[in-house]
Amino acid sequence: MRNKMVLLAIVMIASVANVWSQTASTEEVYGTRWGIKGGINVATINFENGNNSISMESVAGAVAGVTLEHPFTPKWFFHSGLELSMKGFEISLGGSKVTSTAIYMLLPAAVGYKFDIGKGWKIEPRLGLFLAYGIAGNTSASVSGGSGSVSTFGEKILTPFDGGAMFGCFFDNNKIVIGVHGEQGLTETNSDNFKVTGAKAHSNNVSITVGYLF
Repeated sequence: MRNKMVLLAIVMIASVANVWSQTASTEEVYGTRWGIKGGINVATINFENGNNSISMESVAGAVAGVTLEHPFTPKWFFHSGLELSMKGFEISLGGSKVTSTAIYMLLPAAVGYKFDIGKGWKIEPRLGLFLAYGIAGNTSASVSGGSGSVSTFGEKILTPFDGGAMFGCFFDNNKIVIGVHGEQGLTETNSDNFKVTGAKAHSNNVSITVGYLF
């Protein structure tokens, strides 16, 4: 399923580039615009072992950054930018509770098609990929009688590199952009000091954001 999502994203980006090359000379194409965005993440990690899947408890975090919107045609758009994105997970192990936060520098790349829905608003499904690198975070464990905290990436709880597919739906009126999108990690995120025997770990995240285009 994950490989199919990546292949679909690549095919979609290539198809849009081809459409742009054929139509850019005959249709009006608006300029590239920059913007800002902010919102919340609801993130977790899934551990998969064969046909079994174990989901950690979700944690909420913030996401903020700058965005770029580039039109291939008046309907097809490329979206990118640079974001600070807080993710993580929670899990109860015996009598202890582990909470991990991870702040990533995230680079998205997605394409979308805008449909007019009236009164100046458009709806835009998007599909693409993301790359992320962890720059900060803490992992804490609470047990009866005390607690402790270590660096999420420094102590190799999670690997700093993450990447995968992203998909979502956005509404905009050429200035305000409201969106909900999901991120499915395709790289293994559990590192040397946090392993579940025989299982592969991947990040999951849902973001709700509001942005403004200049």
